[in-house]
Amino acid sequence: MAGLALAAPDAKAALQFGTAGPGNDFIDGVEGWYGATVYAFGDLTVTLDFIGREASFGNSFTLNGVTYFAGNGTPGTTSISGISIASGMISFSFDTDFGGGSVANGANTNPPNIPNFFVTFGPPLDEDGNGSTPYGGTVAWIALDDGGNGPDDNHDDLIVRLTVTGGSMSVPEPATIGLLGAGLLGLGFAARRRKA
Repeated sequence: MAGLALAAPDAKAALQFGTAGPGNDFIDGVEGWYGATVYAFGDLTVTLDFIGREASFGNSFTLNGVTYFAGNGTPGTTSISGISIASGMISFSFDTDFGGGSVANGANTNPPNIPNFFVTFGPPLDEDGNGSTPYGGTVAWIALDDGGNGPDDNHDDLIVRLTVTGGSMSVPEPATIGLLGAGLLGLGFAARRRKA
């Protein structure tokens, strides 16, 4: 548990998932975590779902050393059940062919560093905008920003959902939280600091 305290995420924020289309929005204003490390509690069975992607780059998601949802289109299989993961930091990463980058759980950074991912927990998605969001749950939506397309910083380049049984997932509660608000279409961020 001491390791969890050291790995606390730096920020929480509003997020806009997106797809290529009018408004570039998939789900608006979801609160959650940048710079997070995701942990499993219990010996879990996971269902992994492809939610969507906006990027035309060949992004992929890897869990426990197995790559899923690779390429730049909709994968043929959009849901995989029965994946086992043990307690501790969950072994997953995103890889992208944009600049040859990757980001792994445990080495995630805050924007504007790229690539990075955003995570939010449920169910349901936290869309109330009240600045308070769950640190964990049985469902995690994990969303990649691969750094492509300049100011299109809305973490919609590859979105996956992990649903678990036999335990839960969480990020450690930080001692200090930076509350960030995403501007419309993810074009800008404003920050303010507060004590937890």
